[in-house]
Amino acid sequence: MNFQKKTNYKYFVIFPLISFGLGTWQIYRYQWKKNLIQTAQNKVEEEPVELTEKSVNDLVSNKQQELEFRRVYLEGNFVKGASEIHLGPRSYDGFLGYYIISPFKLVNGKSILVNRGWVPLNLKDENFRITSGTYSNETVDVLGLVSKIKEKGSMFTPENQPQKNQWYYLDVPEMAKQLDALPLMVNAIEELPKTTVSSSIKRFDTNIESHFYNKHISYIGTWYGLTACLTFIYFKYMKPGIKMVPK
Repeated sequence: MNFQKKTNYKYFVIFPLISFGLGTWQIYRYQWKKNLIQTAQNKVEEEPVELTEKSVNDLVSNKQQELEFRRVYLEGNFVKGASEIHLGPRSYDGFLGYYIISPFKLVNGKSILVNRGWVPLNLKDENFRITSGTYSNETVDVLGLVSKIKEKGSMFTPENQPQKNQWYYLDVPEMAKQLDALPLMVNAIEELPKTTVSSSIKRFDTNIESHFYNKHISYIGTWYGLTACLTFIYFKYMKPGIKMVPK
């Protein structure tokens, strides 16, 4: 029995149109992300500011988003005996690991969060990376960047499970509740003295692109590539007037 293509092509043509639309949408998303990254880079290049009691209050109240990616100085100490959060897993140079987030007590007595950087899986456990002075009353100076408040990642990212201390995406307010700190986080670029943590930890840097989830170019290629394949199939096999003869 012969089947006329016209019974199928009207439905099939929807798929390349959808994939083309998604590819075009990713172009707009890519341009939006580029502008966002450039704005953040401009903030990084501004002079660092010291986190005083007033600036901490301002950040926590209503200015945190405005100051995201500004360089800041902290003075205080990492809270001895406090829990820490492992955010991940995340890849770095092809290896899996976690970001280590610890409560940091400022000299004014307030506690905030500091993301100390990335460690490989074998150093996730605190006992394997503690060195002299990691958690003590010793004063530590930290240079870092004001963190984003929340970032979910992709649609496939699981939900956080705070009760199990499993954190798959950034959520500063919830993390702060877990560690009894103010909802403010700084991504550490440098800690002084440098002996406070294992040399295996990978700090943040001022290359702002590394702080953003930016896969839009690959998504553009995927959707437009799929559009090309589906369009070829349509014109090759499903164009009206061509018969499909089952074998």
